Amino acid sequence: MIPDKIYIHLTPHLGLLEATGIPVNAPDEQEYIRKDALMEKISNLYFSAYEKAKESGKDEDIATQNAFAVVIDEIKSM
Repeated sequence: MIPDKIYIHLTPHLGLLEATGIPVNAPDEQEYIRKDALMEKISNLYFSAYEKAKESGKDEDIATQNAFAVVIDEIKSM
């Protein structure tokens, strides 16, 4: 199974890149998210937030703005 996130960092010896499925908190560690996993999460978040806004009586433009705000906040938190 392909992980949704991988963490890349330089190993202490020889400066080689190493990939792991769990964070090791190395100072140069970088996190990468699989595109399909990200798109699925964003899609689910958007439609969930949009439906919730529509159910609360907001018009379509406001519901769309709210849904995008939720998605943007989630991306920033990653």
